[in-house]
Amino acid sequence: ASARGCLGRRMSIEQSFVKKLSELNASSLSIQTLSNWLAFNQASSESLSKAWCRELVHAKPDRKITLLYLANDVIQQSRKKGNMYKDQMGKYLVPVFTDMKRAVADPKTLEKAGRLCTIWQERSIYDPQFIAELQGILGGRHGAATGDVYTPSRSD
Repeated sequence: ASARGCLGRRMSIEQSFVKKLSELNASSLSIQTLSNWLAFNQASSESLSKAWCRELVHAKPDRKITLLYLANDVIQQSRKKGNMYKDQMGKYLVPVFTDMKRAVADPKTLEKAGRLCTIWQERSIYDPQFIAELQGILGGRHGAATGDVYTPSRSD
């Protein structure tokens, strides 16, 4: 396969993923189905994680928690399969949580995001310092490392 062929395939996987994200709903079946698709395509976890972040940041406020629930499911599933998504999506959680704090007015939604932090801490998915940084963002405090994180744009 040529390099162009590989790039074309990656773009089609990302385009397919973005379409699937647009069809995602908050039901556990919908989230688990897309999570399984992501696990199947874990070789593209880097580009798919970046696309997930980009779509979440540009999503309407009421859709953001559903997209975060998808990440939670795939992150937890990836622990059994080498942590590809745990590591890749983890790179984007600071900008995602920062965006949620900025864009989501509903305190119950922010509490749900905070609950994911508690789950990740209880299950030792991420280290306590990282969890504290995410919780600090939701609580209005910003962690020390927020200045040099990736901020997605639609053109990425």
